[in-house]
Amino acid sequence: MNDYSAARILAATQELDAAALAGPAPMTRQIPQEPKMTIFAQQNAWTLLDQTGSLVLHWKGHREKNPNVRQVSVTDHMISSSFIVTQVILQLRTLFQANKVTHYVDWFRLMMAWQIHDLAEIILKGDVDYARKNVERDAVEFTAFVPWLRKACIHETVIEQFEEAFLLQFALKQEHFSSFNARGRQILSRLNEESILEATIFSAAEALECFFYALECLRIHHVKGPLYQVAKDQQPRLEVFSKTIPHFDTVWTPKLNDWAKEVAAIGVAQPQT
Repeated sequence: MNDYSAARILAATQELDAAALAGPAPMTRQIPQEPKMTIFAQQNAWTLLDQTGSLVLHWKGHREKNPNVRQVSVTDHMISSSFIVTQVILQLRTLFQANKVTHYVDWFRLMMAWQIHDLAEIILKGDVDYARKNVERDAVEFTAFVPWLRKACIHETVIEQFEEAFLLQFALKQEHFSSFNARGRQILSRLNEESILEATIFSAAEALECFFYALECLRIHHVKGPLYQVAKDQQPRLEVFSKTIPHFDTVWTPKLNDWAKEVAAIGVAQPQT
């Protein structure tokens, strides 16, 4: 019987630490090939995400207009945005539980959705700015994502969970479902029917996260254009989200909404700044 006690775990850790301090044993044989069909079969997928993700650029449109702003890769974006969005999700979950909000939200899937929602941009080796994105691109991303999952040797028992989490970002766009393949349409219809609040929280987090890079452009590089554009595009959406998602007004507060509305108005009056 396995011993999972704290004492045994501590003893095993100390044994490993002692072995590490002693240094490697003399190399007398070649390293054997790792066993097939294990988690290490995903090595190629890991390498692609680790290396290619740093080469695929995010926020390309802002960079093209303003070469002085920082170049951001999809990997950069995924790490920094996950830090912010995880806080938002945890804050909402805590408030939902404290106030006994009865709407069901799969919080784990929501966090997983954020972690993987841009993976197709790495697989396709290209990001498309939010303003330029269309339904055809959304469907292409899903069509590329699923075969890649299987090629990456993702375990069959979790592929459907990956599919659902990836498609959550499109679940509010019901008028676009017809552009997806049969599998995508089936999952999207179920998400739209059963998980609409969850999909709405994802979209709200996505809209909120756009402001962070725009604020960096202003504060560090003194470039105003990205913030004007983001405020114009996202303020109306976030105002709606703050009225439709329980307790989201603790994140997107009335003061933030008034500020973003004012920024958008200034941007309309000064579109070239």
